[in-house]
Amino acid sequence: MDARALMTRLAVFTQDKEQLMRVFRSSGQYRENVSPDIYGKMAEEAMAFVAEKRTSAPLQAVAAGGKRHGGANAKI
Repeated sequence: MDARALMTRLAVFTQDKEQLMRVFRSSGQYRENVSPDIYGKMAEEAMAFVAEKRTSAPLQAVAAGGKRHGGANAKI
C-alpha cells in the first residue's frame, strides 16, 4: 500500500487534518526525507475525498435500488 492509499484509509477514522498527520507520522509509510508540505497536501486531499464520499454514499445506495452489497458473496 502506498502512502496516499494509507492516508485515505486513515482519513475515514480521523476527525481533522492534524489528527490524520499524527497517525500517519507513526506509520511505516512516513518518510523523514519527504517534504511536510507534500504530506500536508495529501492529507487535505484525503480528507476532502472522504468527506465527498460520505455525502454522496446515501444517494448511490438509493440509485442502486437500495442494495448496498452486490458482490459474489451477497445473500439475495
